[in-house]
Amino acid sequence: MKIEINKNDAVMLKKYAHAEICFRSCIEYLDLYFDEHVEWKSAKSRALITAAIIEYAKPFKKSHAVEKIDDSIVPSEYIELHEMLIKSRDKYAAHMDNCGLENPDREFHRIHVIKKDSVIYIDIESPRFTLNSLEPMKRLAITLKEKSYYYRQKYLKKFEKKMFRCKGNMDWELKVGKEFCGFMPVAHRELTSIEWD
Repeated sequence: MKIEINKNDAVMLKKYAHAEICFRSCIEYLDLYFDEHVEWKSAKSRALITAAIIEYAKPFKKSHAVEKIDDSIVPSEYIELHEMLIKSRDKYAAHMDNCGLENPDREFHRIHVIKKDSVIYIDIESPRFTLNSLEPMKRLAITLKEKSYYYRQKYLKKFEKKMFRCKGNMDWELKVGKEFCGFMPVAHRELTSIEWD
């Protein structure tokens, strides 16, 4: 049984369900960092923090699959951190941009050649993301996950009665299209599962 819904409701449900998952992933990466006492500035540290930043930023970025959420969801006390996370994602984590974070005229990803005693090595400039930014980042992600959950539930509750009228167990896919917006029945085996070989 298909359940047709208002396009705006479908869009809102989709974007907040997506946002909730992304913020949860961000929190999970930060939890791994803290739980495993990862060494700061190690490869594992960079991998976990980069993944957390990318997951955090996804709901705020333009996508062909899901509409972005508005920055107004970010509490005012976290605006500066939020902007820094988005810029870190845009200029370093997901793309190589030549403009730095603090000073737009300063080049980013600059190559530094350093001679120290009898050793010469090369370093690449990267964002100055500080260790003491991680706890506030986690608190912000938790706050936004909770807000996204609230909005997801708000839009889902509008259709729960129709879903419960269906006999037996059902799986639906939320469709947001030109011809149909709503819940389309789907066989459990047809649900998307991405497996890496």
